Amino acid sequence: MEKKLFEKFDGAHVTDEMLQEASKLFSENYGVWSEHAKFAKAGSRVRLSKERLRSEYILEGISCSYVRVSVNGYLAGNAFACRWNLNGKTVCWITQLVVHRTTASVGLYRSRLPSTSPPSLRIDTVAAR
Repeated sequence: MEKKLFEKFDGAHVTDEMLQEASKLFSENYGVWSEHAKFAKAGSRVRLSKERLRSEYILEGISCSYVRVSVNGYLAGNAFACRWNLNGKTVCWITQLVVHRTTASVGLYRSRLPSTSPPSLRIDTVAAR
């Protein structure tokens, strides 16, 4: 039986260790560069460092969240999201969403997707590609 653990963290509580795990998940599962990429070798994995995750996905002055799901103790998927008010309405932007390629095939993300509802990114919102 699989043990699934869903967790949500406000941006201020996201640690370097969490970002390192998220960076690894992204870099190993997100995708590869096409032959049209001018700055990377075609077929090489798209990579994202923990420093870039912090500077571009956990923004100062904006409410940001990190949501992750672990399956049997291993990071299986995650999402970064930011929320702000614009013209009296709440905008919720899921800035990144990654699911481990072996987990994606079992539909982990589909069971949680319908629960996105601003102004808060709910704990059960983890992932779609």
